[in-house]
Amino acid sequence: MLRNYLTVAFRNLLRYKVYSFINISGLALAIGCCLLIFLFVWNEWTYDTFHENADRIYRVYEKDDDALLSRFSAQIDISIGPVLEEQCADVEQAVRMVTDHEIIEHEGKPLGERQLFADPEILTAFSFPLAEGDPTTALKFPYSVVLTQETAKRYFGTENPLGKTIVIPFFYDEEFYDCTVTGIAEDIPKNSSIQFDILLPYEAIENVHPDIHRWGRRSLYVQLADGVEADNLEVQFPTFVKEQLKEHLEANTVSGSLHLQPLRDIHFGGMTNASTLFGGLKGNAAYPYILLGIGFLIVVLVIANFSNLAIAGVSTRAREIGVRKVLGADRRQLMRQFWMEAILTSAIALIFGLGLAELFLPAFNALMQRELEILYTRFDTLVAVLILPLSIGLIAGSYPAIFLSNLQPAKIVKDTLKIGGKSPFSRGLIALQFSLCIFLVIVMMGITRQLDFLKSKNLGMDAEQLVSLPVHGRELLDLFKNELAGQESIAGVAGAWPGPGPGAGAAPRNLLVEGEKIKVFKFWVDYDYLKTVGMELAAGRNFAREFSTDATEGVLINQTLADQLGWDHPVGRELKEIETSGQRHFRIIGVVEDFHFTSLRHSVSPAVLHLTDWENGHIFLTVKIRPGHIPVAMALLEETWSRLMSDEVFRYEFVDEEFDALYREEERWERIIRFAAGFAIFIACLGTFGLVSLAVARRTKEIGIRKVLGASVTDIVSLLSREFVILVIVANLFAWPAAYSAVQRWLQDFAYRIDLGPGIFVLGGVLTLAIVLLTVGTQAIKSALSNPVDALRYE
Repeated sequence: MLRNYLTVAFRNLLRYKVYSFINISGLALAIGCCLLIFLFVWNEWTYDTFHENADRIYRVYEKDDDALLSRFSAQIDISIGPVLEEQCADVEQAVRMVTDHEIIEHEGKPLGERQLFADPEILTAFSFPLAEGDPTTALKFPYSVVLTQETAKRYFGTENPLGKTIVIPFFYDEEFYDCTVTGIAEDIPKNSSIQFDILLPYEAIENVHPDIHRWGRRSLYVQLADGVEADNLEVQFPTFVKEQLKEHLEANTVSGSLHLQPLRDIHFGGMTNASTLFGGLKGNAAYPYILLGIGFLIVVLVIANFSNLAIAGVSTRAREIGVRKVLGADRRQLMRQFWMEAILTSAIALIFGLGLAELFLPAFNALMQRELEILYTRFDTLVAVLILPLSIGLIAGSYPAIFLSNLQPAKIVKDTLKIGGKSPFSRGLIALQFSLCIFLVIVMMGITRQLDFLKSKNLGMDAEQLVSLPVHGRELLDLFKNELAGQESIAGVAGAWPGPGPGAGAAPRNLLVEGEKIKVFKFWVDYDYLKTVGMELAAGRNFAREFSTDATEGVLINQTLADQLGWDHPVGRELKEIETSGQRHFRIIGVVEDFHFTSLRHSVSPAVLHLTDWENGHIFLTVKIRPGHIPVAMALLEETWSRLMSDEVFRYEFVDEEFDALYREEERWERIIRFAAGFAIFIACLGTFGLVSLAVARRTKEIGIRKVLGASVTDIVSLLSREFVILVIVANLFAWPAAYSAVQRWLQDFAYRIDLGPGIFVLGGVLTLAIVLLTVGTQAIKSALSNPVDALRYE
């Protein structure tokens, strides 16, 4: 019986080639898309689960309820790690980590390596197995080093690297250190929030920088004892901080409350300076659900298409169904037959869908910033590959199978069967398709408009042609200024810390104003900074060399801080800054217009600008390039860099690109939704094309008679298009409220956002209507131009 079902199914697929092509194309695209979505979702949901003790490992973070933006930070004073391990019985192991990216010269080529300095316990608490070496002793000595297999291959080829020496620079240090290879770690899984190429003992960086526990890119992880609940340990933290960390509390290095974040939550964690700290990719817990939602919509579209075409095509198979019933076929047999056709269609689509998934995987990886692979030997992949088409086939074939098996043979034989696109269910499916298309188009346009708004908004500075370069110390800054002064391509040069871009990170500080503590962000700048970056003064004056007190007590504040202070005339008023050593007094000499130094998701925060001499500190050289001179200016900067800082790789950032980079996630999802909208429209057009073709075939006699009676081409096109136009209008009524709600909810994450006017809703509906009319029109015009004699010849 199964063989008969398969034979008939194959024959029907070959007999109705156009509709088979439409169904297979739609299903193949759906399967390909859903497989890529599955890979992404599975990768996100299994982040960090490969660690054997993942359920007992937590990262310690600090919540400062009194800070700006309610700061959550994983970059705490990690020197508390050994104290936690020693004093808390619930903590089995504590692991301090500091990371950086360093350039290592190898055979004359600079190689960028991810360095991770960690306590030796990292190899026992975490599951980073060693292919060679002993995990209990690999990081025992200060200048030992563990390389990943890939890194070892880069430096030593096929040689055994154990015991060999590699020269490594430590960050923020001019010295190079001979380190002995004591272990080779298996390559780190891609879905790990902790990534490294080179693993070194924490003791090594602590010897070079004794205060690294407070200012490096750092985190503290703890492994709890078996059976200990994190909540129970968190309850003990306030007492622990007061009793065991009294010195840290007094020095303000531990100011907020300590909390524990599960290792498995780090990838999706939203706290600042956290998720990507150790090289792992930042995730968002909502994104897998959004992609699953898109995948669900795609499947719904394809199933709706399949069902509509099957029901609309009943007229072409009515006699077949009638004959089968007359010859004794019961309802269950007919249902099995139609299900077999649906499953066979899905199976064929699976082959093409896998090909499409492989074809688009590189582009999908680039879009999602992942390194996903389709591994057919993995159990979860095999399950997805087999279950997905089978499920789609069964669901897609269900309604047609039930509907077609219910047809009465008497009506079929008498040709009194009234079917096609007239049933409410069929019309509902078509309207649903159009609604989804309109919804996705409007959401895509809403995101696009918001992104355009963000990129065009005034930042309070002129970020165009503004370049930021990291240098060390006042002497280098002055040398650069002297070299670049008077150059035709350079409009201005200044120094600042942090730089004008959002990536450097301004430092939060406490001000004491009339007995009230106020949190502000602090910037250190020189005399030329405001002019170079294009900031405007709202009141008062800029820093000036003729006022000697500017260097010691003069400050500029931004308009937001001036408004927060509530002073009508802030210039000349005094501010007090709270420091670990006491208080410093400053006098306001000017107010600058608000400038953005973070994403426009947040409103402008209070800020203070100081003068500083930077004798030994890190500075961002800020260079303003004249319009049209970027190539010449960049060549000049690189040449000057190579003369003044020959031992360092030329590094720079365009400030406008740094701000644009803040919205990469939004741009990525705008492209994803654009693709989903295009896919939905394509599927809907395929289905509409098939439905119109069936309608033309079903109404050939009617169209012929109308033409004989004088109907014009416009009349025929209107006849075939009218119902689709009505369905698009109805679809708008459902799509608009849903799209408005979705876009409005997304916009709530931005302090600065567009107003949703009626324009994008009307445009979304009109675009969808135009595409539908174009699809319907091609078939309708072809039918209208046909010779009516051909339609009526055998009547």
